[in-house]
Amino acid sequence: HNVLILDEPGNHLDVDTVDALIDALKQYEGTVIFTSHDRHFTGQVATCVIEVRDGRVTNYSGKYSAYLEKVNEEIDQGERERETQKVKLPTAVANAKVQKSRNPDDLQREITSLEGTIAELEAKKTELDAKYVNERDSRQLDRLYEELTTVAMELGEAEDRWTELQNELKLASD
Repeated sequence: HNVLILDEPGNHLDVDTVDALIDALKQYEGTVIFTSHDRHFTGQVATCVIEVRDGRVTNYSGKYSAYLEKVNEEIDQGERERETQKVKLPTAVANAKVQKSRNPDDLQREITSLEGTIAELEAKKTELDAKYVNERDSRQLDRLYEELTTVAMELGEAEDRWTELQNELKLASD
């Protein structure tokens, strides 16, 4: 069986040489197993991504771009964070849960405050997404991933609380 195992094959190569390597690997008829932090290289060569994380192995079939989409969906849904640990609610969300008031004016104030929190979290998530896409350092990618996961969880909790408050406001108004 023709199998190549490569560890960071693009490291220490100039751009032209990396492109030549990419072309050669695309034409190779055997199996190529590689690790790489080079997103361009990975995007051009990978036909599936196998992720080893938190003691689990996950096979993502398809190109690297499909893997990134799936990971971003998981971040948005907070699936990974729920599996590994509980996230502390942001202060505004935690305080909003404590202040269960039936007064419509109080509920509206909480909703308005929570909307500000949601806007801040969405802005932070957008900023982190942009940094994540452009980052090349693996340590920074790990840090950004953790931040993104935390922000996505906080955003989900805030949105859930906003929905609860809207329902409570509707009931209080009826």
